[in-house]
Amino acid sequence: MTVHAFVDESVRTRYVMAAALISPRDLAAARRSISSLILPGQRRLHFCKEREDDSLMTSDRHTLYDRLRAVQADQVEYVHQRAREECLLAIPDTLAWCWTRGGHWRKALPAGTRVDRLTAP
Repeated sequence: MTVHAFVDESVRTRYVMAAALISPRDLAAARRSISSLILPGQRRLHFCKEREDDSLMTSDRHTLYDRLRAVQADQVEYVHQRAREECLLAIPDTLAWCWTRGGHWRKALPAGTRVDRLTAP
């Protein structure tokens, strides 16, 4: 089955990487839904300012490929985009933000949210 994975990370007390998996047939509806939440004058949805760090981008790419190989995923295409270029990156951003905040924010995560605890390679 083909899916699109939208991945973001958050660092508060520890590094958290979150992914939202969306089937190709649901992409347009998901983009419309997320885009409808962006207020006039905003370029994207986001909870706090983040750094544009190319060294983190390289590290993220290596981590993603390592994890994909571990689950025997094949035919992977990696495309790095900024949140202002792909509105669906707001989904993993929200998941990671809620997870790192804990408490009622973590409890508010949608049913079906799966958490895998990974150690650094």
